[in-house]
Order: sequence, then C-alpha cells, then structure tokens
Amino acid sequence: MKPATHEILGIAKRRGFRLRCFLGVGFAWVVAFGLTARITQAQITILKPLHVRHVQGYVTDEKGNAVASVVVQLFRDGKPVLGTRADNTGWFQIEGARGRYLLQVSAGSPELGREVAVGTNLLTLFCRKTLYVMVRPNQPCDDCSIRVFTSRGKFFNAVWQNTGHYY
Repeated sequence: MKPATHEILGIAKRRGFRLRCFLGVGFAWVVAFGLTARITQAQITILKPLHVRHVQGYVTDEKGNAVASVVVQLFRDGKPVLGTRADNTGWFQIEGARGRYLLQVSAGSPELGREVAVGTNLLTLFCRKTLYVMVRPNQPCDDCSIRVFTSRGKFFNAVWQNTGHYY
C-alpha cells in the first residue's frame, strides 16, 4: 500500500486544512471584489466631447425619420447661447459658434445634451462636420438622452439596431 502524499512530503494534515481554508477565504474576497468592481464599472459612462468644425446636421427619431421644428440650442454655463429651429427635413445649422458647448435638442434641462467642441483647431480640422442627432420625441422624459453621431455609418447602424432594417 502506498503512503499518502502528505506523509511522503512530511506535511501534517492540519496544515493542508488551514491552507484550503485560507485559499477559500481569499477566493471569496476576490470574487466579491470582482463583482463589486464590475457593477461599479457598468454604471459609469463618460462621453468625450465631439469635435466639429461647424454645428450643423439632422435631427431624427430612433427609426431615422426626420423630426421637424425642434429647437436646437448650444448652452454654456447652463445658459442658452446660440440656437435655431430644425426645418421640415430635420436639418439645422448654427452659425458663429466657437468653443465648448452643451448641445440640447428641444425643451428641457441642459444636462441632457451632449458636449461639443466647435472651432478650427487641429482636432476639428479633419473632423466630419455633419451631426446626426437621434432623439425620442414622444417618450416620457425619464431617460431623455440624445445620441449624437458624427459618422453617417454609425448613425445607420444605430437605426438598424432600433428598427431591424437599414435607413
């Protein structure tokens, strides 16, 4: 009959039990910390400002249909600075904007917009200039966020995800 491994190595059975307890508690801490970190990560979303040369583009709903006659405003320090109204095709254009603003569509508080940096610096020199603003016009304002795209392809992908077909 072969002797047990712990007898060959000269390790007492008690030491193995303590090691298993220590590793079990350590594993429990790692799992608890990992789950907490995962939950915390899921709640934080920080959007970088969009760099554009001009503030112009289209306002659409989630299905890609034009939203007419909505007010598009630029806010600075919580106050509206510049603004315009979209036409029947959803097209808007705001002239004379330079600097950082919060882009807001329709009425409501300015915290629900998207930050844009407008100017002629090196970052904006090569950026696309058409914005595609996706809003939910007839929904309750619990989750009144707007989605702003500077890429036509990403806008079409968002419409496809919302409707199941391309725009």
